[in-house]
Amino acid sequence: MLAHDLAALPSWILGGSVGGWDDSWWTAFDLVVFLWLPPTLRLQRLAAREQQRYGAALATDPAQAARTAAFLEWAAGYDDSSTGGTRTLANHTAWLGRFACPVLALRGDLTVAERLAAVLEKVQTLQRQPRSAHLCGFTHCVPQREMYLGPPHLLQPMLNQVKDYIQQHALFDPATDTVLVAVSGGLDSVVLLDVLHRLGVRLAVAHCHFGLRGDEADADEQFVRKLAKQYEAPYHAEFFQTKAFAEREGISTQMAARLLRYQWFEQVRQQHGYAAVATAHHRRDQAETMLLNLTHGTGLAGLHGIQPKNGHVVRPLLGLGRDDLYDYLVENRLIWREDASNDSPVYQRNRLRLEALPVLRDLNPNLDNTLAATAERVGGAEEIVRRYVADTAAQARRDEPEATYFNIATLQNTAATALVLHELLRPFGFSWAVSKEIAGSFNSLSGKQFDSPTHRLVKDRAQLVVTPRRLAQYGTFQLTQGQADLLADGLRLRASEHPRAGYEVPRSRSTAALDADKLQFPLTLRRWREGDWFMPLGMRGKKHLSDFLIDQKVPLNLKDEVRVLTSADGKICWVVGFRVDDRFKVTDETARVLQVQRL
Repeated sequence: MLAHDLAALPSWILGGSVGGWDDSWWTAFDLVVFLWLPPTLRLQRLAAREQQRYGAALATDPAQAARTAAFLEWAAGYDDSSTGGTRTLANHTAWLGRFACPVLALRGDLTVAERLAAVLEKVQTLQRQPRSAHLCGFTHCVPQREMYLGPPHLLQPMLNQVKDYIQQHALFDPATDTVLVAVSGGLDSVVLLDVLHRLGVRLAVAHCHFGLRGDEADADEQFVRKLAKQYEAPYHAEFFQTKAFAEREGISTQMAARLLRYQWFEQVRQQHGYAAVATAHHRRDQAETMLLNLTHGTGLAGLHGIQPKNGHVVRPLLGLGRDDLYDYLVENRLIWREDASNDSPVYQRNRLRLEALPVLRDLNPNLDNTLAATAERVGGAEEIVRRYVADTAAQARRDEPEATYFNIATLQNTAATALVLHELLRPFGFSWAVSKEIAGSFNSLSGKQFDSPTHRLVKDRAQLVVTPRRLAQYGTFQLTQGQADLLADGLRLRASEHPRAGYEVPRSRSTAALDADKLQFPLTLRRWREGDWFMPLGMRGKKHLSDFLIDQKVPLNLKDEVRVLTSADGKICWVVGFRVDDRFKVTDETARVLQVQRL
């Protein structure tokens, strides 16, 4: 029996520096006495040793927490019929589990954490007691109706703080709205999901798999899927080809992930009618974003960092610090996944977090709060500028279907012209440096061009003309007889045939009325070419299209967008959006009219 019990002792006992017996707890005499004790008393002795020796230290010692899990698994293997013995063991294991589970989760050892949870549940079964939903905080960490609400000194004030923040910034209505929560499985998003659940908000869960971390990413997705099921929340997941998208667009992997993520969130939100998309950004994220923007160069928008609400994206935790979230998670025994890439110095944000911010916090231990207050003041200043820019835009800006126009004389009369111009052009992708160049060109000759990644701006006489850049060139598109719609890279035409009797020719430049019997099908829509000519409506002679566009004072960047509709014999019947060819006009002799409308 002695040899059997020695072999049964788990390896965690042998973790000391001298064969495991490196302290006053385990002398040779203690060991002999221990082995001669009845099994129930042995379990009580071991559990008492764990509780007395380590106590709350388990929360900061992952190695000891793992040894404790091994002990509990071994101890629960005893088939002891003593009700008192199992009850005593259960009391100890529940107490120890409170400290062990959060630590195991902190280091990402979910296997050991699950094992510990299973042991604790087994002990409860032996006790024949109802199962507690939150005994250890892993397998049953998700709140149910009979949920464990955690320590009142931490839980309720934090819930109230988040609730007040939601109301203060009008993020959404917790009583009526359904919110799509972005959950990666990390600490921040797990806390966000739990907090909103406890506030009674109707939830749905969204998870992005970017295909960048192999098996770890797969495990994250499975973890979040299980989490959504336990919260009884609808689950949405998307698997992205992030690297391929980044290469195709010529952007960084991080930027690609961000673009894909928020675009998909909005698609899901619209498709299912969710009121908002909630992300788990907090005060430390705010500090990192402000400093990163400042490092790269930024204006007021970059200095105010992350906003509580941006369109339908809301950040309910932005008023909390990272330490607040961690304390909440540990106190409530929530489990999360740790992303190893968060510690990689390859990413700029990680280098800032791991190398620069610790130095700044040495200078100012209250750095996160200081920057949050600064962001609030900058946000107020930005609102003043925004209103001034809006007033200027009302006077200087004119939006047309084909372009956006800005009156140069109005812009020149503003204070800080370059700054105001940059705010007006920022939605079109123009940088501060380019905006200054544009402001400097106000007194130059017409025709000067400036490009952003998405738009082109041309100084044309007394105005600036902004048009989208056509990254995909128009090809040649055909409209067959009887075909109703033609879609050509964003340009949509609608054709319909009418009897001449009772038909009134529209006066809009976006609609052409053509004599159907003079046309030869299929009609072709194409880009105009140098050398093209037609006979403008009301003229007897022909005119080169290049001269016609000059007479129409079409800005240089809009000339590239001009399309012509031609008959099958090659004759231009309509310069789309400008003039019908006189040879195809509707007359009293016309029997059938083909109406072509640019939508």
